[in-house]
Amino acid sequence: MNLPRVVGIVAEYNPLHNGHAFHLSRAREIVKADAVVVVLSSHFVQRGEPAIADKWERARMALASGANLVLELPTAFSCHNAGVFAAGAIDILASTGIVSHLAFGMENAKDPNVEAIVDILTHETQPFKDALRQMLSQGCSFVESQARAVDSLLPGAFAVMSQSNNILAIAYMKRIREKGYPIEVVPVERIGALYHDIKPGPTASATAVRRSLWHGKWDEVSDSVPPSTMTILRRCAAEGRLFYSWDRLWRMVRTVIIRSEASELKGYAEMKEGLEKRILREAWKCRSFEELISSLACRRYPRGRLQRHLIHILLGVNHWTNRAYQRLGPAYIRLIGADGCGRAILKQMRSTARLPVISRASLPENRYASDMLALERRASEMWELLVDSPDPGRETRSTPVMDP
Repeated sequence: MNLPRVVGIVAEYNPLHNGHAFHLSRAREIVKADAVVVVLSSHFVQRGEPAIADKWERARMALASGANLVLELPTAFSCHNAGVFAAGAIDILASTGIVSHLAFGMENAKDPNVEAIVDILTHETQPFKDALRQMLSQGCSFVESQARAVDSLLPGAFAVMSQSNNILAIAYMKRIREKGYPIEVVPVERIGALYHDIKPGPTASATAVRRSLWHGKWDEVSDSVPPSTMTILRRCAAEGRLFYSWDRLWRMVRTVIIRSEASELKGYAEMKEGLEKRILREAWKCRSFEELISSLACRRYPRGRLQRHLIHILLGVNHWTNRAYQRLGPAYIRLIGADGCGRAILKQMRSTARLPVISRASLPENRYASDMLALERRASEMWELLVDSPDPGRETRSTPVMDP
């Protein structure tokens, strides 16, 4: 019997734009896939920001653009550095027992150095460790230090590892190799703007689309996203269900910070080297989220890392719980959305999955899974407070999106 070809995709769809739609279509085409399974970030995304729309609406975008099954990447992994983000997502895809391929975007998908980079990062030889330690001692961020350490052994690697999508792609491949997962990787050459590009247009980045949304430039949004995404975004906007207010986020984050002692802040996830004292000192002076990040950003602490720190403080993610998540990985596979094909795949997963498959945020008897879901509920409630029309309790009431 021929086993189905199922391609996995890790995504945020914040929101889903034309480049994402191309990637979904191209991944299915290259793999000749019978189904596409997406692992989708929860309400707070990898660079430490609230998602523009809730996870169920972004799942609708995915299903409308060709996904068959959408699974949740819990907050414990979705709002984290590239390594933790990638490990959580790949573990979930592998745990389904049905994903045979992984498709991801790269700036230079055919670069011959990629496999060698993954090899160096996987084995972490002593020369690599020495170079990494030296770069960290010079005040570089971990991401830059890692890239420069690899470059010292493999000239040209730094240029490859400096691209946002390449960073995640390499992290995906590293996790697959580390765990020996039987998943074939399928790099897809990216089209369109880079992540930080704010130029509008048909190939605009998600950053540019969000910027257009925040400024009410719906014509620019319409050029950049599929019609189905546009319909969903307009409905969410009319319902007061899009994240617009950085001021709300700032007030919530600042409240938690200024009511805390430095010793309390030090206990949150990945807080190191006196950063907690700087955060506390600057929070008393700054008047916006952007001002606080700008006052703290430096070579060692880039913006994305600082934003994740602030979200971890807001959500109460402590250091030791965070480390447990990294060590033990996802506790469950949670369904967010499916179409008819996806439901058939889900039925097959009932016998192949290596983790419990759940569809609601009810707390299980397993303490570890219960703690992970409790964080998910907390993050969802926090996100609700950031929109014009919050819906308390939505996380526990919501059922998966089911398309025909």
